[in-house]
Amino acid sequence: MNRSFRTDRKPFSLTKAGLILAMSASLLSPVGIHAAEGEMHRMYNPNSGEHFYTSSLAEAQNIYTAGWDYEGIAWVGAEGEPVYRLYNPNAGDHHYTTSAGERDSLVKVGWKDEGIGWTSDQQKRTPLYRLYNPNAKTGTHHYTTSSGERDSLVRAGWRDEGIGWYAAEPGYSAGLPFEDTRPKPSNPAPGQNPGGGGSQTGGGSQGDVTGQGYYVNTQSGKFHRPGCRTLPGYFDGKWTRMNVSRAQMIAYGYSPCKICKP
Repeated sequence: MNRSFRTDRKPFSLTKAGLILAMSASLLSPVGIHAAEGEMHRMYNPNSGEHFYTSSLAEAQNIYTAGWDYEGIAWVGAEGEPVYRLYNPNAGDHHYTTSAGERDSLVKVGWKDEGIGWTSDQQKRTPLYRLYNPNAKTGTHHYTTSSGERDSLVRAGWRDEGIGWYAAEPGYSAGLPFEDTRPKPSNPAPGQNPGGGGSQTGGGSQGDVTGQGYYVNTQSGKFHRPGCRTLPGYFDGKWTRMNVSRAQMIAYGYSPCKICKP
């Protein structure tokens, strides 16, 4: 496994009101609580760009209610090597690593050790790719079982940092696994789904996307506006979100959807 990960990242302070969805301790599960086996839920903060992963439905529902998007199952876990979960109290984002050395280095510069988040499959059946965005100040790392999503992010300027850990099974599309307690808008804007929440606008109990950028189908090579009616109802491994300009999307070799005409 590639362990040459960055260990020089320092805490930074929130400077924009747009990061109000950063998680406080009251939204999270107790430190040290983790699950080796089972579904890992993938959450997305449309303001900060961070993805968050948890096996706890209560934790997922808490931050969903606070404004995060639910993006389905990131992977299915299994017994094995521990994956440490760290929290930056100044920036409000998380980091995950199997390296005790990386964990200790981040703790020394102000990160909070939240214990073992989950474990890496000892059979190494499904790799979790780790990527780094050198231009971001929060949500700088992303983890995915999708090689298509990995390749799309690399084309957009992310750095491939190899395999972060392993899962028993890859991620897959899934509906909201808990009651939708998010407040519903009375007069949603054009293109928004009054059902509330979620990373896609195609229907179901998901809702509008408030973040900027485009959705990319890594298989077809087409990119879409967040409100495009052709988007699926829920996160799927072949889809990824890219916060770049239209010109950059075309430069990366993607073609605009003929329905939403981004």
